[in-house]
Amino acid sequence: MLLLDGGNTLWGDAASPTTLDSQAAVMVEAMNLMGYNAMALRASDLELAEDVLGKHKAQAHFPWLSANVVPPAVHEDRREPRFVNPYVLLDVDGHQVGIVGLTDSSTLKTVGNVVVPDPTTALSQYMPELQAQTNIVIVLSGLDGAANKALAEAVPGLDLIIGSGGLEVTTERWQSPQTGTLVWQLGVYAREHPGWPVTLINVTLDGAGRLTEFSGTYTELAPEIADDPEIRSLLDSYRVR
Repeated sequence: MLLLDGGNTLWGDAASPTTLDSQAAVMVEAMNLMGYNAMALRASDLELAEDVLGKHKAQAHFPWLSANVVPPAVHEDRREPRFVNPYVLLDVDGHQVGIVGLTDSSTLKTVGNVVVPDPTTALSQYMPELQAQTNIVIVLSGLDGAANKALAEAVPGLDLIIGSGGLEVTTERWQSPQTGTLVWQLGVYAREHPGWPVTLINVTLDGAGRLTEFSGTYTELAPEIADDPEIRSLLDSYRVR
């Protein structure tokens, strides 16, 4: 099993005061406890101060990913080090699985001290490098459903796109007839919704990395679901600080 996050996880507001007051430290600690394997950065994550992001990144036991979040100098001449890696290779039962992060950006723009270029262009640039190391590629995408469907058809070689962008939570899966790439658009709920979605996706791939079977279960973490005691204790400890 891989435990993955699509981003906007470090962002907090009045509706999530513990995250806001701790400058997202509580989220990093909680994700460490849960054993996350990777997290993609989204635009709201980048609203934290650069030194705070750097501290949290160093404390995280899991990689932060984005193929299209780069310092301005990297975008221009590729000399300055990247803030996060574009992808990570994870061993799953003896198989190398490539996990790529994509940050939401419809046009070239700057967020804080980084540039967020077009995600499709960025992903296309890394695919030859990825395909030389693995034939299983999963994308954690901050794009909305329409953009992820377009991405699936524009960039061959992807097995699964897990979308977290837009307020369009759906249990429907979509598979590109051109490339065979599966898109699972999870999105996020509007703030007034009482729960948050968690999806368990089961995929079967053959020896060549081709997707042969897929299924999934979808759970809303509504108030009636009991809190995990260890995570509850962590949250309570932050609330008394």
